[in-house]
Amino acid sequence: MFGLIMIGGRGTRFWPLSRIKRPKQLIDFNGSGEMIKITVNRLKPLIPDDKLYIVTSKNIVKPVKKILPEIKNVIGEPEGRNTAPCIAMIVGLLLKESGDEVMGVFPGDHFIAKKKEFIKILRYAEKIAKSNDALITIGIKPTAPHTGYGYIEYSEKIDNAYKVRKFYEKPDYDTARNFLERGNFLWNAGIFVWRIKTIAEAFKKHQPKIYESILNISNASKKNLKKVIEQEYSKMPKISVDYAIMELSDNILTIPSDIGWNDIGSWSSMTEINKLDEFSNVLKTSENVIVNSSNNIVFSKNKLVALINIDNLVIVEDEDALLICPRSADQKVSEIVRILENTKREKYL
Repeated sequence: MFGLIMIGGRGTRFWPLSRIKRPKQLIDFNGSGEMIKITVNRLKPLIPDDKLYIVTSKNIVKPVKKILPEIKNVIGEPEGRNTAPCIAMIVGLLLKESGDEVMGVFPGDHFIAKKKEFIKILRYAEKIAKSNDALITIGIKPTAPHTGYGYIEYSEKIDNAYKVRKFYEKPDYDTARNFLERGNFLWNAGIFVWRIKTIAEAFKKHQPKIYESILNISNASKKNLKKVIEQEYSKMPKISVDYAIMELSDNILTIPSDIGWNDIGSWSSMTEINKLDEFSNVLKTSENVIVNSSNNIVFSKNKLVALINIDNLVIVEDEDALLICPRSADQKVSEIVRILENTKREKYL
């Protein structure tokens, strides 16, 4: 199996640690290593290093290569154009020589606790993809009426997978609760498995302009490949693979999974991937003193942090910036980034 890991997005809700030159995927949040390194290591039992591609923004290619020197196929996007062009580029690189092989697509910033179960499900998805012209998505069994995730509605069973009926955008709470009660809905984790030829045919059917770019990349000589990729990338529309392909196709299967998945979407998610102290604090500090304080999330590398009668706060210190906010407001951290952009304070971005 080939693999594509996409490192997109700046992770603005993780400011001030997440910056343009050090996005979320390059941060070690729990002492287990940078998120991209964890993602690569998770896939090693299934995908050899020479079959793994990482696509990221140009400005962090060097840091990614430093973290993962064993991965030779680290590609800087000519420009950010969402997931469909990113996938199409790799399909173009692989189509001519490896079109019959299977390809997995993975976000570079998710946490998966049950690694063996994850690999087991991917092996099964690979088996289905080899024998079916199907686009397979790994769905997550929901544990709560979460309003921050997209949902997958599925119907009849096919080969121990399920036919996808419809994709849904992030719902409101009542709709999410209804999805859980109905029982045939999964969270959309953005993890896909398919034969390279199958996804190429899907682009041909639903996005002919992108398919034309796939063919041009596939037919490019080694000498001209970089130039052709840059030319074709700029031609492709800014669109996600969900909108470009998945929501338009009728050959989609999903495999329900329970893999301890977390998309690590805000500072509050740190409680799910870190050990808590006796007062339910996450304390990623060099030293600390805690007095009558609970349910806080604290990141500070170089200073002793002392808390007195403090509850439910996020406190994150970087070299040149300090964030303090209630945990209930951690989704609004990206607003700070927008204000910094609008006021042209680039050094804090």
